[in-house]
Amino acid sequence: MATAARLAETLPDEGRQTHVVLTGHIQPAVAEALRARRVNYADASGNCHIERPPLLVHVEGRRRKRSGDAVPIRAFKGEGLKVIFVLLLCPEWVARPYRDLAALSGASHGVVQYTVKDLERLDYLVRLSRTARRLRDPPGLLDRWTERYAENLRPKLSMGTFRFTEPERFAHWQDLGLDGAHERWGGEPAAALATGYLSPGRLTIYSRRPRSDLMRHLRVVPDDEGPLEVVRSFWPLPLEDALPDRFAGGRVPDLLAYADLVASGAPRNAEVAALLRERHVEEDVEKSHD
Repeated sequence: MATAARLAETLPDEGRQTHVVLTGHIQPAVAEALRARRVNYADASGNCHIERPPLLVHVEGRRRKRSGDAVPIRAFKGEGLKVIFVLLLCPEWVARPYRDLAALSGASHGVVQYTVKDLERLDYLVRLSRTARRLRDPPGLLDRWTERYAENLRPKLSMGTFRFTEPERFAHWQDLGLDGAHERWGGEPAAALATGYLSPGRLTIYSRRPRSDLMRHLRVVPDDEGPLEVVRSFWPLPLEDALPDRFAGGRVPDLLAYADLVASGAPRNAEVAALLRERHVEEDVEKSHD
């Protein structure tokens, strides 16, 4: 999905309808963005949009095809995604005891156990001995986590969208005075702070506050079309204490900001998402893995 969004940005305007983007499964938001840019696409689930006048083939709503394995894969569902998030932040932690990974991810011991087993079955993890483990292909795991986070976990964390009671506060978003103990910038603001590029058109905040407290603190009111999105922080505070460099600057880790940009499906975010991945995410993951 991330590759499809980035590829659409690279195609010249005059050649877009002569290309077809092929991918495993495409999210509705990304599909809509590709159609808006007149890019044809098809995925392994059967969704497609092929437009070469007078020919038009359009199929949507097909769900992701599942593996035929007798034992279902659960690692990429809600709680398992929290464990993978921790492993992507610090790949060497894959060798730590399950109880440690449970404390750092906020998932139960049982979730950690089946997530590790699933990653091994999917060849993202190799077992070197009874207790020694190592991640394999962290960038590939990142791509899969990014896609499933947007589909299976992020929607459950949404606290809604809002508008400021004083609209001028949006333009001065960096002066909102987020309390790092309760809120962190995600999405476009986090990417702007991390890269120095992108003027946010939409604000994303990850928060631990109750919704009513957050509204009073930020002086916002609910609005389905509002420019502020609030997402519930899903990681425990011990993770921030263990990785202060990843949570520096009042923003979420770069890999989560990257996932937010990809989940947005906005073509204008594709370039900075690629930059964030290249300059921060892949470098951090691979360096930690070496």
